[in-house]
Amino acid sequence: MTDEEKLRGYIDEIREAIHLDWMNLATKPLTADRRKAVRQHLEKCHSTLKSLKDLVGRNRAASQNSKLENYQRLRRSSTD
Repeated sequence: MTDEEKLRGYIDEIREAIHLDWMNLATKPLTADRRKAVRQHLEKCHSTLKSLKDLVGRNRAASQNSKLENYQRLRRSSTD
């Protein structure tokens, strides 16, 4: 398993934990203001996780492009 796959797995685990926490909180007798504050906090956490997951995907794409460019450069230099 690559580091990227591990990171994605951790992100998915945290996302699921947030979901379960929200389901648990939904059963609690919270005031409207408190429920709103919790919802905003969880949305912020979810947004941060989504950003991290997107970043992992962009880093992977950049890494693959870099490897391809290096490979192409090596092939060109070996044929010269």
